[in-house]
Amino acid sequence: MRQSIGRLVDLDYLRGPDLEPVLEAQRANWLKRLAWDNRDATNEIRRLLDQRCLAGLAAVVGGSPVGYSYFMLQGSKAVVGEVFVLPAHRVPYLEGALLEMTVATAFQVSGVKRVEGQLASLDAFPDVQMGVRGDLQVYPRQLMIRESCDALPSPGPVDPSMRFLPWTDSQLQPASELIAEAYAGHVDASVTEEYRSVCSAERFLQQTINRGSRGRFLPEASLVARQASSPTLRGICLGRMVGASVGHLTQLCVAPDWRGFGIGSELLRRAVDGFRRAGCDAVSLTVTASNERAVQLYERAGFRALASFPAFVWTRA
Repeated sequence: MRQSIGRLVDLDYLRGPDLEPVLEAQRANWLKRLAWDNRDATNEIRRLLDQRCLAGLAAVVGGSPVGYSYFMLQGSKAVVGEVFVLPAHRVPYLEGALLEMTVATAFQVSGVKRVEGQLASLDAFPDVQMGVRGDLQVYPRQLMIRESCDALPSPGPVDPSMRFLPWTDSQLQPASELIAEAYAGHVDASVTEEYRSVCSAERFLQQTINRGSRGRFLPEASLVARQASSPTLRGICLGRMVGASVGHLTQLCVAPDWRGFGIGSELLRRAVDGFRRAGCDAVSLTVTASNERAVQLYERAGFRALASFPAFVWTRA
């Protein structure tokens, strides 16, 4: 790291108040850039800092933190939760230094074979030179927004045997099976490892529907599609709140054999109506840019691209 821009220090040396200006700037950035209020996430970061339970780094200039990054361990994987630098100090090599050292630190943990992250605060992936041998894949992602919760038109006739039902936690297992089936061989299974198996999908769903988790799970905008004669799910849609009046579509997927029959469009239509009933003025979602079929579905429903950001996966050689 260049001497003129300061130094990187372990987050163990900081507490919540030390990082307060950075966390508040990060929250303001997310509100402006993504229309999200991430106060739940920043409150959790403060708590973990105070308990010395947050693994990561801070960039310090003139004795004051100007940016930070952190990661969380999930078995043999580390997830980089953030790389953020104050706008006045934001230069590519500083963001790159934070990311490089965070990945290197994560790989020092015994058993870690994969490091991934979705860097929503960044426009593009930094120019980095990883010191760990392996394979780096970067996937451009888009945050899209629909700045209205007005009703969507009906997609047309849907199989009359299909039932659209409110989400209940008893659907956790069949929903996990559907996610693993729907994302088999899909680009999003490369971006997000949780989509690769029933077990990991169940863990993802448990985190999503946890009423105490960030983002406030929204039952009104969460539903499933299945045939009247079968408990097997053909589609699911899950929503949460990310602001006082902004909802977020966390998950929308349809079983491969049932795509093209209007199920995804009908799930989306009903979810938007649920967000409206919950008091939302807008709905956001994230999508991998190369997933053209999904992007086209959302564009037809009135969503527009609000921001682009990189997702990455670094796999140890």
